[in-house]
Amino acid sequence: SAVGMGAVWAPLVATVSRWFDASRRGTAIGIAVLGSGSGIFFMAPLAEVLIAQLGWRSAYLWLGAIAGSAIVISALFLTRDPTERGMQPYGATQSPDERSATVTHRPTLSEFTRTPLFWRMCLSFGLWWFAAAIAYIQIAPYMLEKGFTSSVAAAIVTLYGGGNCIGRVVMGRLCDSLGPQQTYRLSLAVSALAMAAFAWSDGFTAIAIIAAILGFGIGGASTQITTVSIDLFGTAAAGALMGAVLAIVGLLGAGGPLASGAIRDATLSYTPAVYMGAAVFVAAIILSFGMRRD
Repeated sequence: SAVGMGAVWAPLVATVSRWFDASRRGTAIGIAVLGSGSGIFFMAPLAEVLIAQLGWRSAYLWLGAIAGSAIVISALFLTRDPTERGMQPYGATQSPDERSATVTHRPTLSEFTRTPLFWRMCLSFGLWWFAAAIAYIQIAPYMLEKGFTSSVAAAIVTLYGGGNCIGRVVMGRLCDSLGPQQTYRLSLAVSALAMAAFAWSDGFTAIAIIAAILGFGIGGASTQITTVSIDLFGTAAAGALMGAVLAIVGLLGAGGPLASGAIRDATLSYTPAVYMGAAVFVAAIILSFGMRRD
C-alpha cells in the first residue's frame, strides 16, 4: 500500500507543480490532492457497507479494484510538462525562453540530499505525518473505545474526511497569498489544537466538530508538503525531489501508528497517544522555523 501510494503521489504533485506558476500552485495542488481526502469521505461509508455484507477480506478486494481502476484511468490523462503541448505554466508571466534565461543552475537530487535544509524539511514533514497517521489510523477504534457504535465511528471518519478535503483547497488557496511555509505552520497549529481537543472531548457533537477541524488542519498541511518542497528546491527535479521526500516522510510517519498502538496496549487507552500526536505537531512547527534558503 505504501509503495503504491508513493508511486502515485510523487508523479502527480510533480506534474501539477510544472503546470502551474508559483502564484497559482498552492490552489492547483490543493485541488489535485483532494482525492485522498475525498477518498476517506466516500470510502468510509462504502467500506462499512462492504464489510457488513461481504466481510473485511472481500471488502479489501473490492476497494482495491475500485481504487486501482480509478488510478489507471486517471493516469491516461496526464501530460508531464506543458511544453510537450506547446504551452507554458498557468499564471506564468514569462515566456519559456525568458524563464530558461533566468535559471543559472538546475539542482539535482544528489545536491538536495547533501544539504541540511533538505533533511530538516523532511524531518518536519515526517513529524507531521507521524502525528497525522495516528489520527488517520486510530480514529475509528478510538471512537469505539469512547463507547460509540461502528456506524457512528464511520460517520466521524467521514466528517474527518470532509474537513480534510476542505482544508486541502482552502489552505492551498491561502498558500498563494500567505506563502507555503506560513500556511504550513498555520495548518499544523490547527491540527495540534484539534488533536488535543479530540482527546479531551467525549460528546458526539463536540467530537464531530473537532474531527472536521482536525481533518481541515491535517489536509491543509498535506498540500504544503509539495508547495514548501518546490518553493525551497524548485521544479527542475520535482519528480525525484517529491519521491525522495515522500519516501522519507513515509518511513518516519510509519512510527505514528506503531507508537500509538504500543501506548494503547500499555495503557489500555488511545488518549495518551492522541495527546502525544498533538505534541508532535508542535515539534513539527518548531522545526519548520529553520527551513530557509541560503
